[in-house]
Amino acid sequence: MADTWRKGVRTVRLRPALMAVLGVSLFYGMTAGFDRLWVWHLVDRFDLPVLFGNNQLSFFGVLEFGGILLSIVLTRQVERRFDTLQPRRVGRLLLVVTLALALSIAAFGWSPFLGLALGLYLIIYSLRELTDPLLLAWMNQRLDSDVRATLLSMTGQAEAVGQVSGGLIVGLLAQVLSAPLALFACGGLLAPALAFIRRANLIHQDGPEGQQPMVL
Repeated sequence: MADTWRKGVRTVRLRPALMAVLGVSLFYGMTAGFDRLWVWHLVDRFDLPVLFGNNQLSFFGVLEFGGILLSIVLTRQVERRFDTLQPRRVGRLLLVVTLALALSIAAFGWSPFLGLALGLYLIIYSLRELTDPLLLAWMNQRLDSDVRATLLSMTGQAEAVGQVSGGLIVGLLAQVLSAPLALFACGGLLAPALAFIRRANLIHQDGPEGQQPMVL
C-alpha cells in the first residue's frame, strides 16, 4: 500500500497536468455548499407550489426527477457528439461546462423569479452530473494501471477536503450575510478550477515509461 501511494505521489509530482486535476477536484468539492443551501433558499425566497398533498415534499421530488431526466439527456448528447478518448477535447468541454456551472450557481442565488430559479437549478443539477464522468475520462487518459486506483483515490480525497472547507465557508456566509450572497460565492469558488483546467489543457509532456506523450 505504501509503495502504491509513493508511486501515485511521484506520478503527480512528475506530471503537472495531474496536479492540476487534483486542484480541479478540490474546487469542485467546494461547490458542495450549494447542496446545503438551495432548498433553504427556495423556501425562504419564494412561495412554492404544493403538489399531490399538503406539503412541499412532492414538489421537491418532482424537481429532482426533472433534474435526473435532464442530466440523462445531456450526458447522452455529450456521449454522441464528443469523442471522450481525445483528452484535449474533453478538457475544452470541461472548461465550458465548469464556466456554465459557475455562472448558473451565481445566477441562481440572485434570481428574482421562481421559474428562472427552477430552470437554473435543473441546469446546475445536470451540469454537476456531467462533470464527474468528464473529469474521470479526462484523468484516466494513459494513467499507469498500477497507480490508477491511488490517483483516483487522491482526487476523491481532494474533493472531500473541498467539500468540508467550501461547505464551511458558504455556510458561514449564509448565516452571517445572506443565502444569495453565499450562493454567489459558491459559484465564484469554481474560478480557480477554471484556471487549473486551462493550465492542464496547455500542458504537453511525456507520459509514463513506454507510452506516448499525454496531452490534457
